[in-house]
Amino acid sequence: MDGVLYMKLLKATKTAFTELFKEHDEFFYYCTLVTTGEGNCPYISAWSWQALKNFKDQENIPDEEIIDYKWSYADSPYCAYGWKYFKEVEEYVIANKPKNIDDEEDCVGWVNAMIATMETVMSTLDEQGIFGMGARRKSMLVNAEFMPPDYTNTMRALRLNNKEDIRIWLREAAEGVAGYIEVQEE
Repeated sequence: MDGVLYMKLLKATKTAFTELFKEHDEFFYYCTLVTTGEGNCPYISAWSWQALKNFKDQENIPDEEIIDYKWSYADSPYCAYGWKYFKEVEEYVIANKPKNIDDEEDCVGWVNAMIATMETVMSTLDEQGIFGMGARRKSMLVNAEFMPPDYTNTMRALRLNNKEDIRIWLREAAEGVAGYIEVQEE
């Protein structure tokens, strides 16, 4: 793990989520740190039940179609919330990301280090209680995700959350892995 990236990302992510929760007194059910498969600068996204209802009403989305948006980081009104706090992270990523995209080993190494750092940041913030405690925390999916999604998002979700607490997400949005299949069969 890249210690410098970790410290910069921890500070930015904590500040962005803290501000989001302070300015929007809502019941959040999805909080994630997102990057691309190329390992670009991460940013937060979140959904609350209130924001989902507002989105549904404003866009006139039928009940049967809301699931298409419920777990979509990009459709959330809180996608890239607090982006201004990620300026130092973005500068660091630009300066340190492999320049030669044809060197697959360097690129894969960078992307793997990025997502591992993101997962550690979300775990640290969870341990600090940023996402709440008790019932509030149990009602929230916390994750570090690649977009477009792949099965590793599910693996991180299972490490960052109690499987029983994220059954709905596992059923509705998770990319298939053994842990996901086990939940479906229980």
